[in-house]
Amino acid sequence: MKKLISLVLVAVLALSLATAYAVPSKTTNDLTKVLEIETTGEKPADDFAIVIVEDSEAAKAELEKIIEFVKDGKAPAEYFPAELLPENASELEMNEFVGIAVLNYKPEYGDVTAKLEFGTPYNAGQKVYPLTSIDGEWTSETAEAQEDGAVKITFTAEQLQKMAEATNIMAVLSEPAAK
Repeated sequence: MKKLISLVLVAVLALSLATAYAVPSKTTNDLTKVLEIETTGEKPADDFAIVIVEDSEAAKAELEKIIEFVKDGKAPAEYFPAELLPENASELEMNEFVGIAVLNYKPEYGDVTAKLEFGTPYNAGQKVYPLTSIDGEWTSETAEAQEDGAVKITFTAEQLQKMAEATNIMAVLSEPAAK
């Protein structure tokens, strides 16, 4: 009887410890951070921000479409409008897919370059192609991978104004890292 009670206590203790140390898995949204922002115009007010947000229902639905597209043996990059990507798009990898929001943008700020850190570190000089869906319409941004693995992405004033009033998704495609 003592052995049975001991086994039950060990099982309860093990389950308690397992749930005490359980943490949610990391997602792309958890691993993506906006490190700094630069503007071409006026210095922005303190309440201006570009932030990573939880995926909306639209983002989840879009990702499901991409998954279905890839199941047919196609490259993820081929899902996006061809005019937004280079000719070798089928060779690109899609490593990031996040919800992104623009808060309190004013046209006086001009174009904005945001330095983002992703779960995937990029190599300086690696070709990176961020695409943003603004209420379902895909646009492309210019980007440059940095020495520290982050990526500087430039958004035009026109894009930012639209993003401030919309549901946005960002997909980041890149050439494979040199091995």
